Amino acid sequence: MLQSLGAFLLFLGISLFGWFVSYSDYEDLLICYGCTKIDAAYDFVIVGGGTAGCVLARRLAENSSASILIIEAGGRGNGVLSVPVISPLLQQSNFDWKYKTTRQSNACLSFHKQRCMFPVGKGLGGSHQLNNMIYTRGHPLDYESWFQDLPGYSYEKDIEHYFKRAEQIYAQNETVSESFNPALVTPVRYLSQASLHIVNSFLRIGYRTSEPTLDFFSGFYRPFVTQKNGRRWTTADHLLEMKFPNVVILSKATAEKVVFNDNYEATGVKFDYIGVSRFVKARRAVILSAGTVGSAKLLMLSGIGPKNHLKKIGIKLVRDLPVGNNLQDHLATGFDLMHVNKKIGLSIGNLLDIREIWKYLFLAKGAWTSNGVDLIGFTNVDFIHCKNNIKNNVTLCYEKYWANRPDVELMMMPLGLTTDMGIHLRTLLGITDDVWDEYFGNINETSMSAVTVLLHPKSRGTVRLANKNHHSKPLIDPNYLSHPHDLKILVAHMMRFKKIFDKVLRGQENIHLYEKNYPGCENFEFGTLCYWKCYLKRMSTSSYHPIGTCKMGIREDSVVNFDLQVHGTNKLFVVDASVLPGQISGHIMAPIIMMAERASDFITRYHGFEIGKVKQKSFPQNTT
Repeated sequence: MLQSLGAFLLFLGISLFGWFVSYSDYEDLLICYGCTKIDAAYDFVIVGGGTAGCVLARRLAENSSASILIIEAGGRGNGVLSVPVISPLLQQSNFDWKYKTTRQSNACLSFHKQRCMFPVGKGLGGSHQLNNMIYTRGHPLDYESWFQDLPGYSYEKDIEHYFKRAEQIYAQNETVSESFNPALVTPVRYLSQASLHIVNSFLRIGYRTSEPTLDFFSGFYRPFVTQKNGRRWTTADHLLEMKFPNVVILSKATAEKVVFNDNYEATGVKFDYIGVSRFVKARRAVILSAGTVGSAKLLMLSGIGPKNHLKKIGIKLVRDLPVGNNLQDHLATGFDLMHVNKKIGLSIGNLLDIREIWKYLFLAKGAWTSNGVDLIGFTNVDFIHCKNNIKNNVTLCYEKYWANRPDVELMMMPLGLTTDMGIHLRTLLGITDDVWDEYFGNINETSMSAVTVLLHPKSRGTVRLANKNHHSKPLIDPNYLSHPHDLKILVAHMMRFKKIFDKVLRGQENIHLYEKNYPGCENFEFGTLCYWKCYLKRMSTSSYHPIGTCKMGIREDSVVNFDLQVHGTNKLFVVDASVLPGQISGHIMAPIIMMAERASDFITRYHGFEIGKVKQKSFPQNTT
C-alpha cells in the first residue's frame, strides 16, 4: 500500500515538474539592450541562437559599428533550466524540436515503429540546453581529415588556437563571478559512490585513470563540463551576460527562407513572427546556425539542395548542392546493464533528499550538479588486440596506440532508465511497452548505464523535406548500422567491455552486470558475438551528436568552402555542426564552439568588404 502510494506521488511529482519545465520560458520575445522594436535591416542576420550562433554574435559584436540580429524559433528559458541534473526532463518539452528518425531497418528495433528519438534543442542556447555539457576537444587526427584539402593547414594555427581563445577554465570548486569567453569550462563536481567504486576497481586491475583533461586521453577520467558555479552555462548565457548593445535577439520567430537577388547574393531572411510573415535585410551577411537539421532544412526551403529532391517538393532551384547528405551521428548502446546496491547508487530519492537540495542551493555542490555522466573513457580496437596479446603490460599498449584516434567512448551514467520506475525516462527513448515490461520493468535495484558510443560511424544518412511548409518536420534518416563496419566495431567493444567488467566487478557485492537476455535475443547466449549483434540492433539509439549535412570542403560532395560560405552564393554562410565533414572523437559541443570562433575571423575579414562576383564554376579543380 505504502509502496503504491509512494510510486503515485513520485509519478505526480515528476509529471508536474516536467510540465513546469516545459512551460518555464520567459514571455519576452525581443531581447536587447536599449532597443524597442526590430529594425528593417542589420549588418548580420544569424538564424539560430544555439551554441554556434551565440558565439558568432558575441565575436561579431566586438565591432561596435556592426549590428546583429539573431532569429530564434524557440523561447528563452529561465533559471530552472540551469539545474544540471534535470536535463532529461527538457527532452520532449517546449525546448526540444521533438524530432524522430524515419523507420530504421538495422537499429531502433525496440522503439515505437522502429523510430529513434532525435532530440534537438529549441530555444536560446539550442542543444546546449539539453546536453550533458561535456567539453572534449577530440583528437588531432579528426581535424586532419577535415582539412586535408586546405593548403598550409596546421592543428596549432587552425584548431588549437581557436579552442584556447574560446575557453575560460577554472578549478573544480572555484567560484566564478563572470565569464569572459564563450566556453566556461570546469571539471564535473559530482561523482556518485557507484562510479567511485568502479574507478577504484579499474585502478586495482591496472587500468589507467586521469585527472580531467581537455586533450585526448586514452583512459578513464572525470569530464570537463560547461558550468558556472555548479549550474549549466551555455554560450547563450555568456552572450546575455555580455549585454552587447548592438545585438538583438528575436525569439519565437521561425525562418521561412533565405532571399537571393540575381547575383545569388543573400539579401535577407523571410521569417514567421507571431503568425505574420516578415522580411529583414542583411547588409553584410546571412549566417545559418540552425543546426544539422535546421540549417539543411532552411537551405532546401530556400532553393539550395539536391536538384531532384527540390523538384519533387516543388521548390524553385537556386543552387544544386548535396545539402542534407552526409548525416552522421554517434550511436549509443548499453543502457541499464549495471545494477547497483541502493546504498551507493543514485536515485530519485537521493535527489529529493533535503540535504542534497541544500548543498546545491547554498554550496553549489552535490548530486544536483551532476551532468548525468560521471566518467568518460576512450579506446580503440588496436588497443584491445594489444591488450589481448601482451598480457600484464597495459602501459605498453597505451604507449603504442595513444596516437591512434579511438573507435568508441564509454560513459558511466549514474542514473539508469529505471531510476524513475518508468515514469518519464523510458519515454525519452520511446521503448515499447512489451520490451519495457519484460526487460526493464522488474528491476528492483538501482541501475546505472555503461553507455558505449560509436565515435566514427561509416553509415551515412540524410535530411530531406517532407514538403515545402516551413512548419513541417523534416524527414531524418540516419541510416544507423547500415555499414557493416559499425556493427563490427561495436560488437568487438561490447564483448571486450563485458570481459573487463567481469574482472572489475569480481568480488563486488555492490555492483553487478544485468545478464538477463534482451527481448528478441533469447536464442543467443548472453555476451557472445551473436548476442551483441542482436542486442545492438534493438537497443541502440542517438547520442544526440548529428553532424555533416552541409559538409565543409572543396570537393563536389561539399556544401560550404573552408570559410564556411555556401558554394556558388554571395554573403551566405553556415556555421554550426552541419558543416563538420566527419565525426569527432568525443562530444561535439567544443568543436562547434571552436568552428564558430574560427568562422568569426573569416566573416570579420569580410566586414566592410565587397563580396566578389560568383564564378561560373562553383567548385575548384580537385587536385588530390
